[in-house]
Amino acid sequence: MADNPVTVNVNGFGQRRSLFFTVLGLVAVGYLAALGWTKYGPARPTLDVTFARWVDAAAEPIVSDIYDHKGDVTSVAIARFSADPSGYISEAIRKQANDGVYVMDKSALEKVSDALNLPLSSKAEDLNADKAVKLGKYAKARGADAAIWGVANIEKAAGIVSGEIKYYLIGQDGSIIYENVCNNASLKKKNVAEVTESSLDRFRNLNWPHRLLIWVLAVLIFPIVTIGFLKSAAAKRSNRTNAFTLVLYTVIGAIALYFIMPPNFANTISTLVFIGLIVADGIYNLLILDFARKLEEE
Repeated sequence: MADNPVTVNVNGFGQRRSLFFTVLGLVAVGYLAALGWTKYGPARPTLDVTFARWVDAAAEPIVSDIYDHKGDVTSVAIARFSADPSGYISEAIRKQANDGVYVMDKSALEKVSDALNLPLSSKAEDLNADKAVKLGKYAKARGADAAIWGVANIEKAAGIVSGEIKYYLIGQDGSIIYENVCNNASLKKKNVAEVTESSLDRFRNLNWPHRLLIWVLAVLIFPIVTIGFLKSAAAKRSNRTNAFTLVLYTVIGAIALYFIMPPNFANTISTLVFIGLIVADGIYNLLILDFARKLEEE
């Protein structure tokens, strides 16, 4: 009796392979789109380091003051502050308010804006009847009793930060429940130290290329000025000592680089650049260590 022919059904495999490549293609397109948006899309400006420290110092007494005068308000929605394209002020207020006042969630539009890092309006806007009504509607839409909103004017002169934040607690009907101003004088009453710009602040406020150039110069010079230590390590003729010295110098360079990396360091390109620079630093340290060993042998 003739053997029955063996048949293989490849349709299922073909369908699975087609689905796999479709999903893979979608993932690749999404990844490239996210990468392109991160690199070339609009970027929300970041707040000056010393300005941010001043806002952090002001946020706690502002929230404490509102909490003391909130009356029957049991929940608040925090709206974007005027003339704050970074969005930092409202976020600092929100962070503090979470410790003492029940804060309603952001709107869907705000969440999308934050996720895409879209720039916010830098236009200064004073409170008027129309704005108060909008803030009341914003609070009502969030299911809150009132909204916190404010206007900031912060400046820096001779390395000293000074300014004021005028803040409001607005009810659902657009009425002003409470308003006050936080400035340097009121912060001193709260025993908050004066915010001054340090040398480290000036360094952090430099743009990324300048900070990277400083790091490269520091990495190149540091092993040279400590060549005496490297020679003494090489004199021990111990692989363990040499390995420890190499790792130590490279880790120091990595820590310094980590603190000067841009805020969007989490994206893939920045991560690869970070790893590449650390590898280059390690190779350079190895060459200098080998040079120190040769000097010691002479």
